[in-house]
Formats: sequence, C-alpha cells, structure tokens
Amino acid sequence: EKDLPLSGNRSNQFVNSLLEDTARGCIWIGTEGCLFRYTPADGRTQRIDAFHDNSVKSLALDGSGQLLVGTDNGLYVYQEGEPLLHVVHDSRNLQSLSNNIIWTIFADREHNIWLGTDYGISMSRNNNALRYIPISQITGTGEGNQFYSMLRDTHGTYWFGGTNGLIRFTQPLGEEQDVAWYKMGDRKYPLSHNRVRHLYEDRERQLWVATDGSISRYEPKNRQFVHYSIVDSTRRYNANWAYHLFEDREGKLWIATCLGGIFVVDKQNLMRSSGGPYMAEKTYSIHNGLSGMFINQLIPDREGNVWALLYNSANSIEKINPRTGEITHIAPDELTGERTPNFILSAQDGHIWIGFPGGVTRVDLVGHFVARELHLLRVDDDDVVTTVDVGCVAGLVLASEDLRDLRCKTSQYLVRSVDHHPFLGDGRSVRRDSLVA
Repeated sequence: EKDLPLSGNRSNQFVNSLLEDTARGCIWIGTEGCLFRYTPADGRTQRIDAFHDNSVKSLALDGSGQLLVGTDNGLYVYQEGEPLLHVVHDSRNLQSLSNNIIWTIFADREHNIWLGTDYGISMSRNNNALRYIPISQITGTGEGNQFYSMLRDTHGTYWFGGTNGLIRFTQPLGEEQDVAWYKMGDRKYPLSHNRVRHLYEDRERQLWVATDGSISRYEPKNRQFVHYSIVDSTRRYNANWAYHLFEDREGKLWIATCLGGIFVVDKQNLMRSSGGPYMAEKTYSIHNGLSGMFINQLIPDREGNVWALLYNSANSIEKINPRTGEITHIAPDELTGERTPNFILSAQDGHIWIGFPGGVTRVDLVGHFVARELHLLRVDDDDVVTTVDVGCVAGLVLASEDLRDLRCKTSQYLVRSVDHHPFLGDGRSVRRDSLVA
C-alpha cells in the first residue's frame, strides 16, 4: 500500500490510471488533479507539477518513450527536459483531436496512437514520412485553395498554386512564417488570375507561373510577378489560358494553352519586351499539324523532341520535332475511350510513361508500346494516375493510401499526379483546406 502526497486544496486522491514504465523504472499514477511518479527502487513519490489541477484520466508511452497523458483538458506529451506539448481540439482542422476529454489511450504494435474521447476515436499515425498540415496553420486565415501545382524552388521557398491564387512560404511548420498569398486584385500581392495551372523553375532558377491569365515571372527584388501577354503572328490566338510551360535546350519557352495551341517564345527577348503583347516566334496549331488546340501538358524527351498531351482530341498524344516541325501522332487508334491519357512523364531511361483512368502504359521515343499495361484495382472518377520516375529503380512505384505499401505493385488508392523533379512536385486534386507534406 502506498499513500500519495496531498495536492494543494484537493482532498480527492482518486486514482484514474496506472502505467508501468520499465525504461524509467517507475510507475506513473494519474489522479484527479495530479500526476505522480513512483520509483519502487527507492520508494520515492514525485509530483509532476506541470500537470497540477489536471484530471489525468489515461496514460501511455509512444514509440519514442514519451509519456502521453490524457486529461479533461486535451492530450499532453511529456518528456523530461523538454517543453511540455499540449494538443487540443481545433475546430478549423478536421484532423485535430476530436474532443479534449480523453478517457483512454492505446499504442498499438506499430506505435500508432489511439485516443478514446467524449466525441469518438482519434488516431495519430506513426508515419514520419507524411505530415498533415492545415493551410490555416501556414497562412493564418480560413481561406482554402485546391492545389494544382506545388513547387519548392532552389532557394528553399515553397510555392502552392491552385483555384484560389498562389501561396508562397518558407516553412511548413514553425512560428516564424514568411507568407504571401498572391491573388487577383490584391493590392500588396497581385496576380493576373486566381487559377494557377502550373509552376516551373527555369535553368536560371527563375520562377514562372501559368494561369488562366497567361504566364508571369516572379521578380525576387520586389516580390512581385511580371505579367506577359503573348499572341501569334495573326493576333487571332493568344496564350491567355496557359496550362503548362517549360524551357528547352535553346532557351525557348514552350507554353501549352487552352484553345490557343502551343506557343514558343525566346525567353530573353520576352523578358526584354516593353510590356505590350509579345508575338511568339513559333506556334503549333491545327493549321500546321496539331490535332487540337487544347493542350494540357508539354514534356521534352532526351532527344529534344516535345511531347504534347491534348484534351478532347482525336489524337491524345503528339510528338513534335522542333528542328523539322514534324508532328507525329502517337498510337492514335489505341489511346482512346477509357484509355484516354491524362498525364505523361519522360523517364530517365528515355521511355514515356502514360497515365490514364485505371492504368498506366509506356512507349519508346518512336511511340511503340514497350511494356504491358498496369491496371489498377480501384480509381475514382476524378483521380489522375500517378507516374513517378524512380531513376535507378526499374519499373514504376505506386503508393497506396496506406503509404507504407511501396512494393512496386498496383494498389487500391494512388498518390495523385506527381511529377518527379529535383525541385518540382506537381500535385493535383489535393484537399481544399489542407496539404500533405
């Protein structure tokens, strides 16, 4: 039998929970108003003052040996010599603690933490690779954004663009944030259009953004965007609805547009232009070989050809030889219907990976299929098939919802549309109010 020290004005020493801690050689005792540490070796009982007046209802140890303390006032994470971490319910965050009254804590064999509360069960996954971060934690506002393109530039700055402008920040987590949200009509951080389709960092480490208001270039000196208006030689077509862009080996910017085809401009000449409409040096359209005018994506291959992904066209993928202007229709009779592509990627081994709803396939630089199709077990209607260039690893890695299943096989749920690049991640259909890092 062990008598506990009295705690202030509390006469109720009702014990709610006990936990044996073999690493510390002690017994943790949770009561109404106190947490005690009892060491059997010397018979000492120590009151932990950090939990004074908290009703300690449950105790557990996490995978790192930290003490988890469930109370009527949320969850505490305790480690000697470290600041006390206090976790509470946040109404702005669907992934936060469901309720502050925690009756029981359970750590499973994989060190996931299960919390039984007054309002259901909360679970914290033991997965250091992925962290759920609400946008509000970065921006400090309740506004949302459905991200279409995400990029971390060579300076370590994060850029997230989508349906509600472009967010620039330096740290996903932490108290000190350098955040700017670029939007249409914003006096401090204006942007030509709120719908951001693509972010790209060129060979000179300059950031370009493709929006439904043409393309813009970021000027670090004043932290503003320079907007460019681009037209063809007839001024009939323009690049106002820009969907994708990249810089080729010759310093030319290739711009994919909706209803304007493809525009090719000299980057240096464009940057030196006076600010009026800039006439593209070259364009590709239905008038010189393209099958359609709505271009979703452009990628270069290792031979200098440019592959174009078209939307709602008789030929979904076309290869352009910039030296000759020749346009080749890739598998025109095969990539149709349910196999209509929605993403393409150029792998380091020279092959072109093609994703379509329900599967992926691969072609060589001539356009011949070189691998059997990989069919997925389940893909929702709005999912974009993931294609990830894994470099020295042979094959394609598909990540399931479990996020631990990375065994080079098809899986039930997929990470959505990731373009593997040293500084670029192009993620589509991410939650409007959150992101996964």
